[in-house]
Amino acid sequence: MSHYLDFIHKNKLNNNYLAYAERWFRPALTNALLHQNDTQPLFLGINGAQGSGKSTLAEWLKVTIENTSHLQVIIVSIDDFYLSKKARETLAKNVHPLLKTRGVPGTHDLAQALRVFTALQNGRPCDIPRFNKLQDDIAPQNEWQSIVGPVDIVIFEGWCVGCPPQLTHQLSHPVNNLESQFDKDKKWRIFVNDQLNSYQEWFAYIDQLWMLQAPSFATIFAWRKQQEQLLVSNAPEQPFMNDEQLSYFIQHYQRLTEHSLLYTPTHAQEIYHLDKNRNIISHESKS
Repeated sequence: MSHYLDFIHKNKLNNNYLAYAERWFRPALTNALLHQNDTQPLFLGINGAQGSGKSTLAEWLKVTIENTSHLQVIIVSIDDFYLSKKARETLAKNVHPLLKTRGVPGTHDLAQALRVFTALQNGRPCDIPRFNKLQDDIAPQNEWQSIVGPVDIVIFEGWCVGCPPQLTHQLSHPVNNLESQFDKDKKWRIFVNDQLNSYQEWFAYIDQLWMLQAPSFATIFAWRKQQEQLLVSNAPEQPFMNDEQLSYFIQHYQRLTEHSLLYTPTHAQEIYHLDKNRNIISHESKS
């Protein structure tokens, strides 16, 4: 039980979360574990917009599995594989200025991600990078997650995990002011979509995909603002984004977030529909 108490404290949750998680997530977890075997790890993907609670869910899954079995679980975030600030500056110079901002496909080190996932699949040692969001750069290597032997379950979470690419005609019109002002020739969105197409090789490792489905993109600003406040509360000396900066930042994610809300459910085994307060209001299971 002490592990659960640490989990509650770390994530600033109330004790009701444990009962809530048992109700909504335990049946899907029990079903997912039926697919776990001794030859290769089970890759469990979690898709959810910024602030939807996917990191909290990933931690609950890890604590729960490790407290009720002998299985070894690791959590990997798509954010772990962001390119360095310097690499994104180079990308911004050579491809498109909007690529300076982390987030969209094309701002991750796909080659490194595939090496890590191949090593995990084959039970080989590997080092999983960490990204410092407050510094907006890759963390020092001594802060990376070192995997020394085989693991049983890999929880892979991220805002666009499992998201399919858009069709060409869906790229035609801008979805917000950022695209209208800074991507008039569609070069950025076409590049990002091409990269997302390449990411399908990465997402192909996923055996089970769960989705925390936000009601709309409009709710995500408030969620992301809460997330920013949590980051700052853990490091008050660091600068943080004001409302204007945050609005600009999340516009980079809008196109694919809205696309994901519509199309990722067709690829997911478990879909949890959220209300504006992040409460689950219904659940679909295709398992």
